[in-house]
Amino acid sequence: MNDNGLKLLSKWREQTGGKGLVFPSPKTGKQLDNMDNAWRTVLKYAGLHVGKDDPRHFRFHDMRHTFASLLVIKGVSLARIQQYLGHSSIEMTMVYAHLAPEEGTAEVNKLKF
Repeated sequence: MNDNGLKLLSKWREQTGGKGLVFPSPKTGKQLDNMDNAWRTVLKYAGLHVGKDDPRHFRFHDMRHTFASLLVIKGVSLARIQQYLGHSSIEMTMVYAHLAPEEGTAEVNKLKF
């Protein structure tokens, strides 16, 4: 989590006195175990709500891919991204390698002959 996210959650904790859930169920007030309705509502307000068969369909999991892609573009190592994503093997993380083709060149150029 970055500093902004931590700051936001810390502020939330202060407002709730350290009690309560960040995302409680609107029906029960207990732990949220299904966020399908909430996700559809967010997509609707963002103008992104389309059918599941539409190629523009945006899934919650898509944000995970965006997170990894942006990290690669910013120069974060694939090994570190593997840790962040919890991938069991580097092969799973390698799908993002194409986003940083200059990475290998920059590293090799560090060698001075």
